[in-house]
Amino acid sequence: MASIELVIKRLNGSDDVARKTRELARLAKAKNHTSPDIPAVCFELASEVCSKPLDKPAQDACQKLSGMPPASYRNSLRTLQSVLKLTKALTIAELGVRFGCSSAVERATEILDRYMQQLLASHREFFDCTLPVFAAAALTMAVTALKKEKTKIKLDATRLKAVCGYMPNELKRVLKLFETSEQKWEKFEAAREEEAQRMLKSTPRKRLPDAVADTGVQPAAPPAKKLKAKKKDMAYDDWKASFLL
Repeated sequence: MASIELVIKRLNGSDDVARKTRELARLAKAKNHTSPDIPAVCFELASEVCSKPLDKPAQDACQKLSGMPPASYRNSLRTLQSVLKLTKALTIAELGVRFGCSSAVERATEILDRYMQQLLASHREFFDCTLPVFAAAALTMAVTALKKEKTKIKLDATRLKAVCGYMPNELKRVLKLFETSEQKWEKFEAAREEEAQRMLKSTPRKRLPDAVADTGVQPAAPPAKKLKAKKKDMAYDDWKASFLL
């Protein structure tokens, strides 16, 4: 077991994290919550409170300094987090930093955003998308997709479960929801593109005015990209409603 000051020194804790670590240790003692890994646990919690979450190597170093096995250390961290009422919603960005897969954060965020856009207003009260399992599922799906694209990336599923505190069947259920959401979105995008192409092809070409024909001066044609974008945006809400609901 390492002392608070040793943990702060070994992990190069900033001044604000160091102050918060000592404060949390005092609060834990005041609540009669004592264990050998308190210094390390308080340091990790302090880092989160100060919006400076530890990445995976730092977390591993913290656990080793605690002198506790990984599972026991994680349980102790969650317990103290609850005792001190520090529990907060985990974001995809925070999980990306913790698990060393920041390259998957953007895609994971898009997956969650698309699901929330498709979720009917009447159902939103039954699905709390701020729960850690939603962020974990989105990150899991994003990492899986990147692996299929031959990107070197990995996600420790066992540790993710320990950090987010969900049951295996909960993750499977949310992953299934996301898979259905992505399939609907892909179908919608394909249909919208097909409709845009159809509308472009069916637009009649305008006959040049006689004055233009006489002078031989050709009017400036609208940029193809702008015309295509304009057509793609037509009836967007109707298309979205028909394919996403």
